[in-house]
Amino acid sequence: MADSTISGLRSHNVPINNDLLVIVDVTAVETKKITVSDFYASPRAIGSINPSSGKFTTLQLSAGQVVNTITNDGTLANSSDTAIPTEQAVKEFVTNSISAFTTNSIYDGNSIVLVNDETPNIIVVVDSVSVASFETTGLILQTGVRINEFSSDETLGDNSDTAVPTEKAVRTYITNLITTDGTLSGNSDFVIPTEKAVKTYVDSLIIAYSSNQIINNNDYAIINRVGYIDFYINNMLVSAFSSDGLNLNYGTIVNEFSTDGTFTDNSDTAVPTEKAVKTYVDALKLYTDNEINELRDELSDHTRIYSGNSSVSVYDDSTSVSFVRVDIGSLPVLTITSDGLALKFGVSIESFSNDSTFAANSQVSVPTEYAVRTYIANQIALNNTRIQSGSQNLINGDSTATITLTHAKPHNFYSVTGCIMNGTDPVVSKYAFTIVNKQNGSFNVDFSSPIDSDNYWFNWVIVDFTI
Repeated sequence: MADSTISGLRSHNVPINNDLLVIVDVTAVETKKITVSDFYASPRAIGSINPSSGKFTTLQLSAGQVVNTITNDGTLANSSDTAIPTEQAVKEFVTNSISAFTTNSIYDGNSIVLVNDETPNIIVVVDSVSVASFETTGLILQTGVRINEFSSDETLGDNSDTAVPTEKAVRTYITNLITTDGTLSGNSDFVIPTEKAVKTYVDSLIIAYSSNQIINNNDYAIINRVGYIDFYINNMLVSAFSSDGLNLNYGTIVNEFSTDGTFTDNSDTAVPTEKAVKTYVDALKLYTDNEINELRDELSDHTRIYSGNSSVSVYDDSTSVSFVRVDIGSLPVLTITSDGLALKFGVSIESFSNDSTFAANSQVSVPTEYAVRTYIANQIALNNTRIQSGSQNLINGDSTATITLTHAKPHNFYSVTGCIMNGTDPVVSKYAFTIVNKQNGSFNVDFSSPIDSDNYWFNWVIVDFTI
């Protein structure tokens, strides 16, 4: 070691490999005691050492933080930027830190992330509360639906409860909802017009407005005559106001809605209110029950009411037939007896019948409209099942054909008539046929030889004489 003294400083230069260790002692002249030494390690480190103990008090590399402690505290509780932990302290801290990890979970206190291979899912618990579950089908939070997608679809076309749209998707969707179309031609329940679009649309509906008219397409009000305001709907005059009152298309001019319950004015230009009408009717003298009974007693002796040569006569005599007769122009047109009702001609009628079967086959009953209509409909349906017909195309090579009836029969006692036709082929063959295997809903036709073309048709008619 080479020593040198500079201005009261004594330095020691110690070569170590290719580096030079320089120790500079600073002597406190006053006490003649060495108190501190500066330490230099080449140009890459600088530090302080206590010469009495031989221990470093500070250490600094060529750049960065000054370190003054080498700690063996495995908790690193001080969290200091001026201390360097030993290897054992680092190992102890790391070991303690990963002790919360297991093969399928991470936890800290009452919070845990659990990987469940059986389900499979990943459960997140915070303060003992399950807040989320990741599954193959999506993410489920504490409440609400399962989410399996963060969607960038700006149309929200899927209308999905399992997708969450991005901010851009939502903004674009809402932007597209807003239209500036002043014609509102889309006529949509899902688009919101802007204020300007609404104003443009409304302004366009009012085609013209001037000092004497308001027009909306074919509907308008116009002052075009002195003292008149005319109203048109679909270009047709429907009403007019004038100084005389309101005039509709038909009837008289009305110039008053009257509350006069006496109808004193007896006016054709006033319309009474509901209360006025009720007041007027309530004030009329109506017959009481006693007055009606007295009137009935007074008329009890009269057996005939008439007007000119027309009358209604009541004959009630215990010794003869009682009846009511209606005469028009001195001729009897209607007679009502206990046997029924008789017109001028024909039989007496005892009843109006709603029997649609006409089972009574009566000459003294008149069927109602419903009964007649139902009877006719039933007869038509019955006739359709009695006589049926059809035409079936025969297939090349067929030796037999099955014919299905339009309406199934209750039995197979029906007669079948048929013929084979071919209006297409230039040369046609002749076939004999036999009707066999008649069923309620079908029958078979056997041909004398196989059909030699697809242009043959079997036309058939069945008649049932048993109905």
